[in-house]
Amino acid sequence: METLSLAAARGKALWALLLATLGSAAGQPLGGDSGCMARPLAKYSVTFTGKWSQTAFPKQYPLFRPPAQWSSLLGAAHSSDYSMWRKDQYVSNGLRDFVERGEAWALMKEIEAAGEKLQSVHEVFSAPAVPSGTGQTSTELEAHSRHSLVSFVVRIVPSPDWFVGVDSLDLCDGDHWREQVAVDLYPYDAGTDSGFTFSSPNFATIPQDTVTEITSSSPSHPANSFYYPRLKALPPIARVTLVRLRQNPRAFVPPAPDLVDRGNEIMDSLSGKPSPTPTAGPPPVPHPQHACSWCQALKLSGWLSPGQDPHPGFVCHTGTHPDFTCHHAAADTKLLLQALISHLRMILKSECPPQKWKKQ
Repeated sequence: METLSLAAARGKALWALLLATLGSAAGQPLGGDSGCMARPLAKYSVTFTGKWSQTAFPKQYPLFRPPAQWSSLLGAAHSSDYSMWRKDQYVSNGLRDFVERGEAWALMKEIEAAGEKLQSVHEVFSAPAVPSGTGQTSTELEAHSRHSLVSFVVRIVPSPDWFVGVDSLDLCDGDHWREQVAVDLYPYDAGTDSGFTFSSPNFATIPQDTVTEITSSSPSHPANSFYYPRLKALPPIARVTLVRLRQNPRAFVPPAPDLVDRGNEIMDSLSGKPSPTPTAGPPPVPHPQHACSWCQALKLSGWLSPGQDPHPGFVCHTGTHPDFTCHHAAADTKLLLQALISHLRMILKSECPPQKWKKQ
């Protein structure tokens, strides 16, 4: 009898261990362990500082139509299974659209697809554009121990296909998160347009080239806007600083697996306590920022005409909560990208992403 009890106890322990192992594996990127042993979550402030001044870069410095400026910043916290861009590799169609024309739609769809299929993207983040060559913009991001890499891009405006950014910067250092990281940024050529100057007309590179760093001597042509043969190296054209934000330590404590048989009792997955009995009442009111679809925000901001859809073959899903309209969110076009990012963040963090498009 004691032998049977001991065997049963061992079997239950092994089963509990198996459940715990499977539970910890759920949601991991397909590439496996990232090697980060720090606490699961960390938040950072991100400050982008433009240093593109006429003093530092006098050659062909854009003064009008348009003057020197920076596009919105678009980035992601991800695992090693995802790459937004990389030196000596070809850019995606989405990144090409972003660096050539500042259009973020296709790039955001690529990030969304990576998050859904590869489980490789934890969060998407953005920061507003900088209307001059010098200035700052900022935002916040959340990194995960399985998604501790950060990548982002900012388009140089005006330019053929030039940008600055960071590729797979690791915010985790072994068993702890890095407190502060500062990176000097230099211009890159996306390899999709052969223009030599800031204001060059569109001249597609065929076949497409890989991403290359622009230096004081490369491309080696006097017409190039960054060609300064007397300099050994270009000064940094921008800088990004990431600073870890302190949070309530309780926010980092993952829920312990509940191995006790609770019968038919419904448990709250976060607190480990029985969930309250559902009661009748009005549906929860969404945050105003999330109350409208991408289609509505695009149309109300003037980026799309009332009868136009953002992608061939698809029709906008226009459902929204009756208590809100998105006029207040889309009145200022600078808020549009933030609205799209918030919407995409909800999709990436949901187990079953809602369908926002209907096939014609």
